Amino acid sequence: MLGLTLLFATVVGASVLVIAVTADETGYQASKGHTAGWLGAVSSGIACLWFLWRTVSVRGPVITLTPDGLHDTRLTRGPIPWGDVAGVSLSQRGRQRLLTVDVSQAGLTWAELTSSGRWEYRWSVDRGDGGLRIHTVGLAIGPDDLLAAVGRYIADARGEAIREICSPGTGVAPVTQDP
Repeated sequence: MLGLTLLFATVVGASVLVIAVTADETGYQASKGHTAGWLGAVSSGIACLWFLWRTVSVRGPVITLTPDGLHDTRLTRGPIPWGDVAGVSLSQRGRQRLLTVDVSQAGLTWAELTSSGRWEYRWSVDRGDGGLRIHTVGLAIGPDDLLAAVGRYIADARGEAIREICSPGTGVAPVTQDP
């Protein structure tokens, strides 16, 4: 988030420079440059302040695994109970590996998802992946370790052993009991 804040701050600086350069000029081209400078400064300034606020205000862990469920503060307002998790898998978007959590429709309500969680869920379902996709970029845990930890929590919550967890790109596998 800090990198995005600095990026938008740089765009604000460039926009202010455009405003300063076109301030003394007259004519249609100067007017367009002046307007573009103000639009860039205002929109990038708002984005910069929002990212700065998110960087400063968000404290604590991003992903929390408890016996009650999985909570990703970027996607949900509270934990997703393990009983509502139909399956987990690793998937890939470009070169980035993600954990996909298939949540049953009964366990997924729009009220529990953040706005980015709703967008991510819709995008994932439209692509045919299903479920919530959890990114681990910038976190102290990788997707493989997160998958193993989630699998252990699900097995403990259900009193079962995990028989199958999919490999990257094969979809979402159900968490099932050993025969």
